[in-house]
Amino acid sequence: MLARTCRDEVLEAAHELAARSVDGSFTAEEVVRLLIGRGSTFVESTIRTHVVSRMCVDAPAHHAVRYPDLTRDGGGRYRLVDAAQRIGTSVAPLTVGTSDTSRGDEELLPEVPAGSSTVQRQAETAILDGLADLLGYEVIPTRLHLAGGEYVDVDGVNHAPPTLVEAWAHQGPPKGGQKQKVLADALKLIHVGRELGGHHRLILCFSDEQAARSFRPEARTWYAAALKAHHVDVLVVDLSAEWRERIRIAQQRQFR
Repeated sequence: MLARTCRDEVLEAAHELAARSVDGSFTAEEVVRLLIGRGSTFVESTIRTHVVSRMCVDAPAHHAVRYPDLTRDGGGRYRLVDAAQRIGTSVAPLTVGTSDTSRGDEELLPEVPAGSSTVQRQAETAILDGLADLLGYEVIPTRLHLAGGEYVDVDGVNHAPPTLVEAWAHQGPPKGGQKQKVLADALKLIHVGRELGGHHRLILCFSDEQAARSFRPEARTWYAAALKAHHVDVLVVDLSAEWRERIRIAQQRQFR
């Protein structure tokens, strides 16, 4: 009998959580809690990496071998690819490839066409990966439940050290309405940090210096001063030239 892989366990947990969920979606943290609670031999970081990267069709291609099992549903939630296709969610097409591992059924994922609806979502994942390298620890998309009974989806969360992150993949200077989106993200961070209690590092993470410039502490804008007063850090993660071009093309096609 073949030993069960982490992928096997994650798939089993994903099917179970999807069946329990009202809309068939689930979070990486829910998968981790379920498997660790059942005594999985895989550590939390391995399970989480399988959900958010190795098994997710929307994640950047950081691994030589990836599996087309899950798709990101927004707000840090995921669903099984076959379920997403049944409800009409866009899922990147797949091609079968080979790898240097011993398994013969592994599928490699192609690049998602520039301008598709998944480009910004993929880019946000790349931004969080880059931020993790900068911080020295992971930040994972998470749905947080607050004391009043409401919930909020945060792009990146770590509980030790306490960190809340909102990411923005936009390239170039923001237009008027786009600034409001960033400021709404900042308000979310401030509110959630206060609701959770303790001292959370609050981070607005950009992937372009021009996009971030008017929000930086040295900028002479009222909202830059407000962010500084509320201890919201503004950081920029460098993306590759290829990523930047893909985002720009997507913005042009989407008239952003």
